[in-house]
Amino acid sequence: MRVFSFCFLLIATQAQVLVGQNLTTKAYKQYSLRQLDSAAVSFQALAATDSTQPDVRAMLSAIYCQTKRYDDAHREASAALALAPKSACYWTLLGNARWGQGLTDQALRAYLKSLDLLAEGLFQPSHTISVLRAVMPYRQLEKQVNELIASSKATPQHYVLLGYALQMQSRFEESLAAYQKALTMQPDQMEGYLFVSELHRAAKQTQPMVEAYEQAVEHDPFISSKLYKAAIQDYTESLRKETGSFAYFALGYIHEKGLGTPANLTEAQKWYAYAEQMHNHIAAVKLIQLYGRGAVPGVNGKEEIHRIQQNRNAGRRSHTIEFKLANGNYQTATVFVDAYPADKTKPYAAESRRLNEVYGTTVDLYSLIPLDRPIEPVVADVAAPRQSQLAAAAPLTASLMASPLLSPELSASAVQFAQSAVGTAKLTQTFNRRIEPFLEPYLADSVAAVMTQTLADYLGDVAHTPVLAIQRLRQDLITNRADQGFLYYAIAFLHEQLSGSSDWSSAEKWYTYAFQLHYTPAYQRLKRRYSQEVLSPVKLARLDKNWQNGATEIPLTLETPEGDVKTVSVYVLDNMGNSPEPIANEVSRLLDLYGVEVPQQTVERFNMLYREARQTNLSYQDLCRQAFLNKS
Repeated sequence: MRVFSFCFLLIATQAQVLVGQNLTTKAYKQYSLRQLDSAAVSFQALAATDSTQPDVRAMLSAIYCQTKRYDDAHREASAALALAPKSACYWTLLGNARWGQGLTDQALRAYLKSLDLLAEGLFQPSHTISVLRAVMPYRQLEKQVNELIASSKATPQHYVLLGYALQMQSRFEESLAAYQKALTMQPDQMEGYLFVSELHRAAKQTQPMVEAYEQAVEHDPFISSKLYKAAIQDYTESLRKETGSFAYFALGYIHEKGLGTPANLTEAQKWYAYAEQMHNHIAAVKLIQLYGRGAVPGVNGKEEIHRIQQNRNAGRRSHTIEFKLANGNYQTATVFVDAYPADKTKPYAAESRRLNEVYGTTVDLYSLIPLDRPIEPVVADVAAPRQSQLAAAAPLTASLMASPLLSPELSASAVQFAQSAVGTAKLTQTFNRRIEPFLEPYLADSVAAVMTQTLADYLGDVAHTPVLAIQRLRQDLITNRADQGFLYYAIAFLHEQLSGSSDWSSAEKWYTYAFQLHYTPAYQRLKRRYSQEVLSPVKLARLDKNWQNGATEIPLTLETPEGDVKTVSVYVLDNMGNSPEPIANEVSRLLDLYGVEVPQQTVERFNMLYREARQTNLSYQDLCRQAFLNKS
């Protein structure tokens, strides 16, 4: 997706010509190695040397967005725009900063301004992705984009935005027409075909879905330029970055069609199978087609088709593991395990082969993953191709690591749901259904897009101010007006948006409250945090164990500050590590939310039971049930 690199290459070229060559080279190298703190220092030095270069200020804005220093990002983007007010790239950076600050209306205006400034015929999908992230009703988005189209400023991304807004209102025929218009204006781009494929999938139009997905591969810049070996190398390298199933599918397609390599259906089947293992719908269809016509030598096509259908109906287990590479470094990867493997005595054989092929090392999955874990459904992978390249395309796409390609199931009456208690419950159910495809693996940007739209539907204008939104959600928790797990998760999400990586503790606390209620999105968010963002094997292991065991609800009758009596629940987890106060979080939650204090005598009783459980190797939850729930 070399079009993503346009602004980055332009900025890099200009900055290297106009500013100190050695320091510039150093700064961009640090950025490419993801050494963001060091890169920020280098770009700050460049800015101090010559403050008139907008490209340097733009790079600082991009770095600050990625490190969630949004106020600094806004300052630098504004400085870049003051020097070059007609740069679409810089308006996008301003939108990113405003989005991070929670000023979504201003972010949207900046993104749309960037669209207006794009050169005619230049399609920049990341601008489209930016606008899709903005918090606004889809009918409003449709209206604004139509106004831009009517003003004779239409670009391909305007039609993609229009198609998306229509798709989210379940107006599929109109949506498809808009996407096709975008592709007519700029056919040589990948994202449009992926949107079209997803639309056909929602409409259960199998062959058009497959053809659009294949067109996305055909319009890869390397492949469309017939640089096939470069494409193969690029996709192969992207596999190690865990960017989703698209790269696996693309390699299968390359081998099936013989693009730069002799056609080899056995090799194509292998890569398609890896993609299907990740629940790629199109890869499953391709395999069924190959098996159905007996095109793969040595394979019983009928049996394999039956097995694919069984696995897709039953679901798959997924696990995040850590293993050692040949160079001594450690690698984290997600593995997927069939409910119906080809060889029941070796259920991890397929994933072992994949890891060996991708990472060049033998991984003993049988020692890392217990064989008796329950099956957890793995849902569709909708990852954009080669997400790692979006990061390398700074500053235009540096903070847009995943495309929010959402399920088209949002009802047009979602706003009406928020008008009653029954409606709130339906809205929560809609959120849970729409977020499901992005939970495993946890696709942060897609989850954010679903959550922000849901909060807008639920809270109206209040959603635009995170502090007020949190207050409203806390009040709903107190009055039990809606699903508790969702409300805890939503508050955690807002805390994360407000503080980012600078203060994870507030978000972690509220995610944990939702986790205790066995709320799957909270579990997946914490799992991603401990397995990928801040590696913590101990916390991850504890998280998985507590998820498997669940929490025990212990009702307590406590006195409020007003002298009233209130019955509340304490949630007890079996595995709290070496903590001397296993219900400390619960004590904090009850005081923070309800203003009630758990008597110290009761707290010490919970502490004593936890010490006893650790000393005797008994279940802490069982001891608490006996002590607090059994009256005898």
